[in-house]
Amino acid sequence: MARKRISPDAEIEALKQEQEQLRNRMARAKARKLDQVLAEQRKAENRMKILIGVAVQQALKHGRIDQVQLDGWLDQYITTENDKGFIAEQREKSRYENFCVEHNLDSSTRDAKQQYKEWMTKQQQEQE
Repeated sequence: MARKRISPDAEIEALKQEQEQLRNRMARAKARKLDQVLAEQRKAENRMKILIGVAVQQALKHGRIDQVQLDGWLDQYITTENDKGFIAEQREKSRYENFCVEHNLDSSTRDAKQQYKEWMTKQQQEQE
């Protein structure tokens, strides 16, 4: 059976369509590659942040830096309100837990919370 011959104009049009499809496929492949590279960069950046945090925690634990210095860094370099709020919550939680340990209290009780609240009020009054 003989192959059907198409006109040169039809062949050119078909090749243009195929070329456009290939361009679209190439653009999608490049976008996927870029997404992959950016994801790998974010992953590496996040891992570095975690490792830096671990190093700072170890420096604090071993006395290479003190809590006042760390708090100063956090206050200086953490700028978003959400992150500042989180840090404030963690500081308060840590302060409360330390108070309970120092005073031999069960941190889950109302009595401990009341004693802490009274202690904090006294601390604030002494600072004024």
